[in-house]
Amino acid sequence: MSKLKKVSSDISFLVNTAIASAKIKKLQIEEKRGLYNLRPTLHVILSAPVGQVKSTIMEQISSFVKREIITESTRAGLVGSIDSKTYQMIPGAAWECRNSLLLMDEFTFGKKKEGWEVFLQLLETQRWGKRVGVFSSDQNIVEGDLYYRVSNGRVDMKTRFACIVATMKKFEFQRRQAFRAFVTRCVPYMFDLDEKDLEEVAEGIKIFNYVEVKPEEEIIISHNVYRRIMRYVKEGLSACEVPWIKKELYLRSIGDLCRVYAVWGKNDNKLMRNVVKWKLDAQLLVGKYYYGKQIKFVEK
Repeated sequence: MSKLKKVSSDISFLVNTAIASAKIKKLQIEEKRGLYNLRPTLHVILSAPVGQVKSTIMEQISSFVKREIITESTRAGLVGSIDSKTYQMIPGAAWECRNSLLLMDEFTFGKKKEGWEVFLQLLETQRWGKRVGVFSSDQNIVEGDLYYRVSNGRVDMKTRFACIVATMKKFEFQRRQAFRAFVTRCVPYMFDLDEKDLEEVAEGIKIFNYVEVKPEEEIIISHNVYRRIMRYVKEGLSACEVPWIKKELYLRSIGDLCRVYAVWGKNDNKLMRNVVKWKLDAQLLVGKYYYGKQIKFVEK
């Protein structure tokens, strides 16, 4: 398989999984002590150097799901802001993209820590609640199990979206803990196409190919399947000799494999192992320029 075909296959798998995961309303895991509710949506990072058609891929995805691509965001942009004239709350991207994808291309929060905190919370819990103004008109938007409520300047939101982020940031130069936490919440996919591959893309070859997947709205993963997923993760992380990185990724990797299984309904050994490997490869890179000596010491 050529590099372009492999990249296309991998990206299509991840994006189609993310799209389908946003359709699942409830995902539960059968643990020894009962059922555990797990966020069903899968988040993906597409990482590649400059000129590697990331924006082209995002445009292909955008044209399919009919969602705009965000390049800059703030807390207000994510959760909403109050119109100064009407005092009406204008919902943000996290609500507008419900049951679909939040697409972000080289996004930035600037130096504001708050933007990162809100973004990470939304990725993890898909909920947010806080007072954003002294006064606002009341709103109560309900869509199935989701809601966007505004009362006296306070917003309470329950949404559901999968996030696809494209970036040319080099992970090894990112030492902000918020960025590291962001990467653990996603399945990162790093790629670098050859000149020949780029020529094919220039000729109109699509990298993202949509496959319709219709998962059940409510899914319970049996204990036996869950145990197999745990074994996949343990085996995949065994290649890592850095204890603290293995701890960072263990539960996150289990969660992502459960989401993959929920969408496709099968334990595909190759796909499952690839997901763990992609997460591990990226996490070993994050901050390596600054923390490389520490990682090298642990590996010895």
